[in-house]
Amino acid sequence: MRIFFTTAVLIAAAITSASAQNYVYDFVPQIEKEFFQMVYDEEQQTEMPEAVIHVKFDENVYWVSGYPSQCYVLDANGEKVTGWKPDFSGPADDYTLLYLGVMGLSQYVDANYTLVIPQGLLGNSLWNFDGDGGRSNPELRYDFNIWELADRPRENHTVYDFDPVSYNTSLEETRIHGNKVLELQLSLDFPEAAAISGKLENAWSVRNAEGEYLQEAILRAWVAGNNPNSVTVGLRGVDLNTSSEYTISIWQGAFGNLEWAAGNYCEGRSNSPLEYVVNPLETSVETIATGNTDNAPVYNLHGMQVDGSSLAKGIYIRDGRKVIVR
Repeated sequence: MRIFFTTAVLIAAAITSASAQNYVYDFVPQIEKEFFQMVYDEEQQTEMPEAVIHVKFDENVYWVSGYPSQCYVLDANGEKVTGWKPDFSGPADDYTLLYLGVMGLSQYVDANYTLVIPQGLLGNSLWNFDGDGGRSNPELRYDFNIWELADRPRENHTVYDFDPVSYNTSLEETRIHGNKVLELQLSLDFPEAAAISGKLENAWSVRNAEGEYLQEAILRAWVAGNNPNSVTVGLRGVDLNTSSEYTISIWQGAFGNLEWAAGNYCEGRSNSPLEYVVNPLETSVETIATGNTDNAPVYNLHGMQVDGSSLAKGIYIRDGRKVIVR
């Protein structure tokens, strides 16, 4: 859990030591990526557009409690914008990353905005624990155009109902950069020929059973060569050899029909937000007798290939299936 300064603590520190503000205001992150997504707002019980900026600091970052309320958005004329909501967070396993989300601005309006983070709201660990030093942020400004990030959509031109009619999962042995790896594959069957967004890397995420986002997860997608209506999503980079639930979230606008793709993702039909809970060792089950292994390679639950002709009792992986030897 991150540690925060409250406003009261900051005021008390200033009163007890007038010389305690020896901060260096050079704590500036690098932008990692910027993208658009639709998110569900619990307060309003509806989907809202969001521009997201991921930034990375060179040290762990801490912040003043409630700092999002002190940030603001300016329009192209330098006027403060109303009607937006901050959605700021960071991953639990990497304190150098900060996610800055601006919710509620229309993705159909071609307008330039600037997110402003005032000086002194963020800092490194020394700033957090010692009022007499450390590094804090100067005023930070991030320019964005949500219409551009959303691929220049036109209102009422795309219908977001292009959802799979069925899906299934399997574990498959595949070759990535010359190496054999196991991959959990989620096959989505659409009602007509499907296409994939060119910005798919910003249109999905993976969470573990505790709800934590997994930065190490690797996702890819492709249209099946023998079935243009089928899209396969492959998951690797996580432990696929133990029973564990993973939630794959696919945001609105990741897939669509051919009219949508031909219209630069601004026409036709595209998917609504999709979510799938998968468990690698519950994708399929096959019970076999000892010695009956066919010719497919067999792996133990550590991902190591074993001799399929003399298997001890236990659970194995063969042809992407969980194999139980009794």
